[in-house]
Amino acid sequence: MVGELFIASCERSIGGTLRAFELWAFPDTTLNLVVVSEDEHGKDETCFPCGTYQLQSVLEDRKVTLGNGEHTLDLVRKDNFISAEFSGGWRQSLEAEALQEALDRIQIAYGKWTR
Repeated sequence: MVGELFIASCERSIGGTLRAFELWAFPDTTLNLVVVSEDEHGKDETCFPCGTYQLQSVLEDRKVTLGNGEHTLDLVRKDNFISAEFSGGWRQSLEAEALQEALDRIQIAYGKWTR
């Protein structure tokens, strides 16, 4: 099954470490938040399955913790931004408006989801 990338937010530090936060949607109504860290030593990707209701909850000022059995990802709204704190030791911010627009596009592309 082929997924569609709805958000890709990347930050690169002075030392060259790339940190990315991605939101993927799939036709079977699956959503995955993916956090990526890449440097000269390699690339690490961690996937967190989630539902639209969880991401909408963050937009409504509720803290959401996603887990995959190995790591956690805490999502918290702070003013006009969503802070994503990864248990691997780093965090990244995303504009709340970008998340809302992505959820709206997912609803249009795949219909109303209950998951």
